[in-house]
Amino acid sequence: MANIFKIPLSTSEVTVGAVVGAGLYLCASFSSNLFFIVFSWIILSLLAFILSYFISKGAGDKNLKESSVTRILLILVGCFVAFSIGANNVANSIGPILNTDSLTLRGSLLVGAIPMAIGALLFGGRVMGNVGSNIIRLNSYDALIISLIAGIIIFVASILGIPMPVAQIFTLSIVGVRYAKPEMSVPMSNKIIKEMLIFWVISPIVSLVVSFSAIFILYKFFI
Repeated sequence: MANIFKIPLSTSEVTVGAVVGAGLYLCASFSSNLFFIVFSWIILSLLAFILSYFISKGAGDKNLKESSVTRILLILVGCFVAFSIGANNVANSIGPILNTDSLTLRGSLLVGAIPMAIGALLFGGRVMGNVGSNIIRLNSYDALIISLIAGIIIFVASILGIPMPVAQIFTLSIVGVRYAKPEMSVPMSNKIIKEMLIFWVISPIVSLVVSFSAIFILYKFFI
């Protein structure tokens, strides 16, 4: 649904919300790791905003000279970001499956990674266009700042085993640049940011409720 509305939505939030919903119905006990993950989301998202704001503010109107070297640099950074996202987000689709012992770790990674690539090709452009152009028009230098900050944060989180809200990290990095350079913002950007914030708040709640209801119906009528 978020793809249809072109809203960047965190699969980590939705997945954790669904797991919590199922756990609540099954009266499962939650470890302190859950609270650590949620705390990490807040802190690292704010860190992405703060770093992008101050670095972009300090850079002023600096831009990278358009050249083949600049394009190659941006492509390499983009590949690093995609690698970091893949390392982090694939767990959202296969984590619950892996816990059932239905698949091996390697098999689960294949099951999760291939559909992720297909989804990116089919629907990724809608969200990418909304985030990439409707909040702020970026020059090459700002794009490099945002990609490096988001990529490094997500990569470190992946090493630590923390499922990150990738959409929030990237979007808040872009918003940080927007507020550092308000003259570059485009019309309706505030409305788009508000829509994103609303989706981010309600998505884990909706996921929790749907998961709880689905488990209730399953146990009530089919098991």
